Amino acid sequence: MGRGKERRMRASRKRSASVARAQLIQLSRQLAASLDRLVRRDDIRVGELHELHRDLRRFRVGFRPWRELLRPEDRALGRALHAELGIFARACGKVRDIDVARTQVDYWVAQKAPGAGSLAEWRARLSARARRGRELLARVARVLVREGRIRGLKFLLERILPSHLQTRWAKRFARTAAELRDQIRTALQRTRARPTVVNFHRLRKYVRGMRILRDSGVFEGSTAYPARTRRLLLSIGKLHDLELLLARNLADNGSRRLQRWKRERWRERDGRLRELSSILTEPALEGELSRLEVGVRV
Repeated sequence: MGRGKERRMRASRKRSASVARAQLIQLSRQLAASLDRLVRRDDIRVGELHELHRDLRRFRVGFRPWRELLRPEDRALGRALHAELGIFARACGKVRDIDVARTQVDYWVAQKAPGAGSLAEWRARLSARARRGRELLARVARVLVREGRIRGLKFLLERILPSHLQTRWAKRFARTAAELRDQIRTALQRTRARPTVVNFHRLRKYVRGMRILRDSGVFEGSTAYPARTRRLLLSIGKLHDLELLLARNLADNGSRRLQRWKRERWRERDGRLRELSSILTEPALEGELSRLEVGVRV
């Protein structure tokens, strides 16, 4: 390879890496803004909590390939901060799950479903749990903001050595994509063998992780989901939301009408599982999922 071409390739890698890092830093600002909203008022709306949970997921997946590119003296701190955000993200997800269940109960109460009176009582308990969860999240968010956790991650990203942007970042991103690809393949095989709600949710998590990585702007091709993959993820999402409703303690001492309503929801859940199992048998699906992982643009 001539020296001129090699210089152009190094410059191209550095530009692409700089773009990817700038996007992640911008995402850290979005996450900081979401945390600030939670700190200012611990009764944030359902949509705002969903945005916070989404921003946490996107930042943690986006940060994953950068951890090994940090300066050696920064890596331990980077891993610790990343792990702290993971703990907070899981707590945030639990409160969001309560919101999802409560929203579904709101719908059925408004529809005057059988046993609506018992459902209304259950909704009140869910609301109390969601309120307590938000108060806890707000206390943790105050610590994260006060101690500058998000600013610390942004600072570590800005300190990455310029030489790493030229040489190491492409390999690291490609390796992370390959890891996610293998996780998707394994999850697909496991879900085909045992089509459970847990396995479907795990498959969805890995596919969404690949999408977040592709959104970094350093991978070739469209970041949109192919048609079958999009249908699969939407169906898994609906199944997961229904499972969140059924996993909550629907008072066993409810009326007969409420018991009938519960049986109908279980039948709906089983129907969604059968629909998803059918989607998994479509030959083109595996090809779509395998094409989600593409080469790093250099």
